Amino acid sequence: MNFELNRFFRGVAYATAMVLCMPLWQAQQTANTPAALDQLAQQALDEAEAGHAAQAMSDFRNVLAARPEWKEGRWNLGMLEYQAGEYESAAGDFTRVVRFAPQMGAAWAVLGLSQFELHLYDEALKDLEKAHTLGVKEDEEIARVADYHLALLRTRSGEFKAAQELLLSEFSAGQPNAQIKIALGLAGIEAPLLPAELDPTREALVQEVGAALLDSEHGRERLAELAREHPEIPTLQARKKNSAANEPTVMRRLFAVDSTSDADANWNQARQDYATGKDKAAAEDLKRWVAKHPEDGTAWAMLGLCEFREQDYPSALIHLDRGAGLGLKATEDEIREARYTYSILLIHAGKFEQATDVLFTLSQHKNELSAQVEFALGLALLRRAQFPDAVAAKDRGLVQAAGKIAAMLGASDYDHAIPLFDALIAANPRVPWLHYAYGTALIALSEFSKAEAEMKAEAEISKGNELPLLRLASIALRSKDGASAADWARKALQVDAQSAEGHYLLGRALLESGDTSGALRELETAEKSSPASPEIHFNLAKAYTRAKRPEDAERERKLFSDLNEAASKQN
Repeated sequence: MNFELNRFFRGVAYATAMVLCMPLWQAQQTANTPAALDQLAQQALDEAEAGHAAQAMSDFRNVLAARPEWKEGRWNLGMLEYQAGEYESAAGDFTRVVRFAPQMGAAWAVLGLSQFELHLYDEALKDLEKAHTLGVKEDEEIARVADYHLALLRTRSGEFKAAQELLLSEFSAGQPNAQIKIALGLAGIEAPLLPAELDPTREALVQEVGAALLDSEHGRERLAELAREHPEIPTLQARKKNSAANEPTVMRRLFAVDSTSDADANWNQARQDYATGKDKAAAEDLKRWVAKHPEDGTAWAMLGLCEFREQDYPSALIHLDRGAGLGLKATEDEIREARYTYSILLIHAGKFEQATDVLFTLSQHKNELSAQVEFALGLALLRRAQFPDAVAAKDRGLVQAAGKIAAMLGASDYDHAIPLFDALIAANPRVPWLHYAYGTALIALSEFSKAEAEMKAEAEISKGNELPLLRLASIALRSKDGASAADWARKALQVDAQSAEGHYLLGRALLESGDTSGALRELETAEKSSPASPEIHFNLAKAYTRAKRPEDAERERKLFSDLNEAASKQN
């Protein structure tokens, strides 16, 4: 997880902070002059803020070798090491920070988080408790992450009530995600486990317990219902306070992964690496797993998410696509995360229509990803093949407005979308793909003359792209104007001679105009490029019938029927 690089020590004058306590012998041995060290220190700060982590860490270390008491540098080096996964180095640096700033809650917090990642759970519990007692006033995000991990460690050590109270006090507002619900569920059922140690087959139940504890209105009834459904779980039953069945060892046995099974142990290692952000290790674990379990859609999706975080985008898209095809068995939040990541990879790859379809499944329900989903819809509508965080600041308002319109279109709310389209185009008349998107919406409303005008405007703006020309051919066909349709389709094929849709539309236009042999030539070309298209086979059947080739026509009708039946089964 990434935190802001804060400069908490600017209360000390910069010049003073830069000359603290460097022994004379060290100054004599180093080739660096004080002025050069001042310059290198400023350079390290600038590199850190610019996101050049590796060079910043190197420069911080060089300055700190000469000036070990430079507080701001020590803090920022520790933060960069923590964010880079160098937890042992981060723990060492924050141990030094808390020595000279013993009342600084944020330093104790990141020290404890580093120890947690090193599996030094006893030390982490002690230092996170210290951070919680002092309060992390410097950074709200660090405070929340630290309190979350503190609750996990309280649960692990058997302090279930304290863990539950902390989670409810800090995370009950808004819409807590799956991580919070699982953490709260583990405390609620008194299972002394970390989430990574939880048996995946029990995950949904634990999350339900957490959700019930968060639900002040109906939670008690849901817990009673869960108790009836799961009589094997003692903490969900009416029981005596000192019942032996409530011992932590019982709950650990019920809810921990069965490590006696090699397969379960391998899968658990993959999940543990994934959950703790060790993406490279997790990816290797998951590759071994899917080699033996190629039908596990959840594992393929997890592999794709790891590769996405490692910036291996082509592999991530392939594996998330496979996971989507096989189906995921995961929590709602995990499925949303996988689908969202899949959608932005599709956008990055230029597969805008496919991305939009995925995003529409996410935009139907409000959740913590809603704003991101809407922004991604804007990128897809504007056909911008980039990741959301790469959008320039000057363009973000446009993308956000386009995303709002796209979300309305996905909900078939044309009454509100059309006026917003008018206003957005009036303000941005030359922005590529706005006219195209508007024209596509107008086609859905059967307003073909207006749609034609928008597609012509887009063809002027996006010269060299066949899409508006293809839509113009399609509009002409709807108007039974075969000659115009053929003209637009030929213009599209001049841009992209391999366009299956271009050949298909030209074939339909020629068939409409009575040129059966020309129609067959174009439709057969389209079929070679897109053999799974029912529409192409349907029109080939018509063309073969007109050409008095009944056997070929019957073959195409059967292919059309089979493809339609297969599509209906998938839906």
